Amino acid sequence: MIKEFAIEPDVIANWENFRLLFPDFGVGKGRMIARYPKDWSKDVQSLINRLQAESRLGSVKAASMLSRIFADKHKFVPARRDFDPGMDWLRNAEAPRHKGVNQPFDAIIADKNPRNCPNVLGVDDLDKEDPRYKTRVQQKVPRTAADIAGCAKLLLSVCEEVQIVEPHFDPNESRFRETVLEILEVRANAPQQLKKFEIHTTKPTQFIRHVQEDHYRRNLQKHLPEKSTLRVFFWSQKPRCEKLHPRFLLTEFGGIQFDYGIDEGDGDDERTVVSLVDHELWQGLRVDYSEAGSAFAIEPNAILTIEGIRG
Repeated sequence: MIKEFAIEPDVIANWENFRLLFPDFGVGKGRMIARYPKDWSKDVQSLINRLQAESRLGSVKAASMLSRIFADKHKFVPARRDFDPGMDWLRNAEAPRHKGVNQPFDAIIADKNPRNCPNVLGVDDLDKEDPRYKTRVQQKVPRTAADIAGCAKLLLSVCEEVQIVEPHFDPNESRFRETVLEILEVRANAPQQLKKFEIHTTKPTQFIRHVQEDHYRRNLQKHLPEKSTLRVFFWSQKPRCEKLHPRFLLTEFGGIQFDYGIDEGDGDDERTVVSLVDHELWQGLRVDYSEAGSAFAIEPNAILTIEGIRG
């Protein structure tokens, strides 16, 4: 659902190209820019500085470009692919590999396409309606654990933080549990340690802490990555305020909303509408579902902490 793009540094260092392309990226747009190679941002910075020194780019424009490239971190993901400095950028991007495995980008935006590579888009004749560039920010997917987690595959493969917001979450129900296990399985390929893993749900009317803790330990603890911690937040509605209703999967890059929840459906024909979350809304949600948030109420004893034990 979210596409990963490689953009040639020389292309994005051009002011007109920057204005054309940069606003189209971010989780809410369905496109992410791969830092390829890993020093991509510094390479672009060097090009912009050179253009400015040669009076081919104004200082105000240069400052604006650099500010957004280094500040808008939500638009970028680590590429996690090898880069051969002995080859030019485009040849590397056309056939990227990691640990001997071919890992093509969804699309490449470059100045030229000399070898007519099918996933290379020349910037001078870029058609934003081209299927290789176009994305869908909403779609229906089967209500299976694999499909629900698959919507966030790119995010899960690079993130360090996962927050699941599901007001009806029940670890005793396999329909919820299987989706969480699938999310952890997809994320298992990420090289970074899972630094934040949280489930946000509604506090039951009859809340007994040790009972809830037993349920989560028994059903999820053995599946947690080693050295990771699961925190479960049981939120309550404030008087005359919003309910804990929408379902989300949030990461430090952005979020995805699930219309019918993150639980699996009862039949093969069930579908759920999935929507990519707008950046500004995502920023607010990250605050709402934090201990500093004020959208909902929570008591200190309504937060569980469960350490991973899997080795």
